[in-house]
Amino acid sequence: MQTTTVVTTFIGVDVSKDTLVSCIHDSGARRTITNQRSAIEAWLKTLPAGSAIGMEATSTYHELLADLAQRAGLLVYVLNPKDVHRYAKGVGIRAKTDRVDAAVIARYIAREHSQLHLYCPPAPSNANCSACSTAAPSSRAPAPAYSRVCATWPD
Repeated sequence: MQTTTVVTTFIGVDVSKDTLVSCIHDSGARRTITNQRSAIEAWLKTLPAGSAIGMEATSTYHELLADLAQRAGLLVYVLNPKDVHRYAKGVGIRAKTDRVDAAVIARYIAREHSQLHLYCPPAPSNANCSACSTAAPSSRAPAPAYSRVCATWPD
């Protein structure tokens, strides 16, 4: 299920239609970039090899970052926003800003990555399938936020 790569850098990203706000766990370094291919590719080149990056599933706005980060060789986690919200509440974080959200995501993946599922892009034949992301989940299927996770979902 998980890779044996030793991860030294955990990055949380708050995704919106126009911007990405990132936070590196431990250092707290933050950066805001535009949610456009050229800006994302340039930013990803600055990250250490083997980094883990987490983001909430946000409509389709997270897909470009998730796909580019995965292609760049990073460990990518696309998270259910409800899980991140509950985690934040559980650790006593009540503020809700893009910078705080990015820090919470970074903390979440740093501490919980061994229990999370890695993202992998959809098969090319399913990339434009609207039914794949809008179908109601069954009791054993992943939530819609996880509709783009690998087909090898554990039982």
